[in-house]
This record gives sequence, structure tokens and C-alpha cells, in this order.
Amino acid sequence: MKKPTIQEVAEYIQEKGYSVDAESFWHHYEGIGWKVGKNPMQKWKSTVVTWHRKAATTQTKPATHLSMEERARRLGISANPGESWDDLGRRVEIAEQRSRH
Repeated sequence: MKKPTIQEVAEYIQEKGYSVDAESFWHHYEGIGWKVGKNPMQKWKSTVVTWHRKAATTQTKPATHLSMEERARRLGISANPGESWDDLGRRVEIAEQRSRH
């Protein structure tokens, strides 16, 4: 499979009218090597459909389908000067886990 760009993902989502954050989708799969489970992803567009359907079956979008900025904003978290996106993401994930317990 040829890995899509964020722009290609965004254009596909807009074309279909899906409720998926393109950057979150792209960074999620970029971070795990474009795999589904242990297997290489075959069709990224089909995976976008799955994300859309999962979001559509819940009253609110799952946190993983929101942008990092939106997730942080909802938790009242702002990036520290010089903080990497990875570090901010870890802080957001920890705060989300704590809020569920």
C-alpha cells in the first residue's frame, strides 16, 4: 500500500462527508507503522470508513478521533514552551485515563 499524505486523507474524508479528524487518523497510523493489528494496512480508505462508523455509533466522538489540540483543550491542558507533540500527547492520554477512573 502507498502511504497517503495527510492532505489525501483530509480530501477523502471531506469528499465522503465523514466525521473523522484527518490528522489524528494519519498520525495514529504513522505512529504504528500503518498496521492493523499485526498486519500491514491494505486499504487506508476502508480504515477511514471504519473510524467514521465507530464515531457515528456513539453520541460523542471518541477522544482518539479528535485532534490533539481539541483533546487537550477539553482537558484544560496547554503545551509547555518547547514541548514536543509526543510529550503533549502523553500528558493528554494520562489525563484522559485519570478522568475515566
